[in-house]
Amino acid sequence: MKKAFVLIGLFISSHCFATYNQDFEKEYLRILDGSTEKLLKEHEFNESYKGQELSEAEWKEAKKIQCDGMKAEFAFYQLVTSRFDEFVAYQKQNNLEMVYDESRYIQEFTNLKKMMSDPENECN
Repeated sequence: MKKAFVLIGLFISSHCFATYNQDFEKEYLRILDGSTEKLLKEHEFNESYKGQELSEAEWKEAKKIQCDGMKAEFAFYQLVTSRFDEFVAYQKQNNLEMVYDESRYIQEFTNLKKMMSDPENECN
């Protein structure tokens, strides 16, 4: 009888973990897609205006693109630092070799939060 309870418990816990990871994966991929889009837009803008003087409107557009990238990066670090164990499990599950140094991610997130909260920063 104990074995049945153990097997049922393992089945339920593994099912819950799989659902939990799917939620993480969905959120993680959503954030990565947004970040990729922002980085591509920034790269395209920089290539289009490479070596040129920017007008006031172009300068504002460049700042907006840069801010969007910073916000996407903030979302990434916020997710990774708040759900680090799931991040590592997801990376390993997908055979992605990375350095899993939680303190590095926390430091990057702290630095980014500091930058975002700076009154001089126009990205708030």
